[in-house]
Amino acid sequence: MSTTATSLSSGRNLPTHRRALLQQPQEAFAEQKQALQLDPNDADGWNNLGALLARGGQTDAARAAFEHALKIQPDHEQARANLARLSAQK
Repeated sequence: MSTTATSLSSGRNLPTHRRALLQQPQEAFAEQKQALQLDPNDADGWNNLGALLARGGQTDAARAAFEHALKIQPDHEQARANLARLSAQK
């Protein structure tokens, strides 16, 4: 498991956020993917997906998710901070 300190956005994705905090990553990942199918323009959702992927060690996919969140919402501070954390790890 990765030790990346990525940040999840709360708000509409609170159940996913709770599952991630409760160490239920598979369930959180599945819920987040489903939520993004319903609302693909949810920048918080893409940030959360990126955080879950980063925590699972999937840094390339996490980077893509954070970048997608920033494409949707360029001023998304958590996505920008999470992307910077990933970049600092290289």
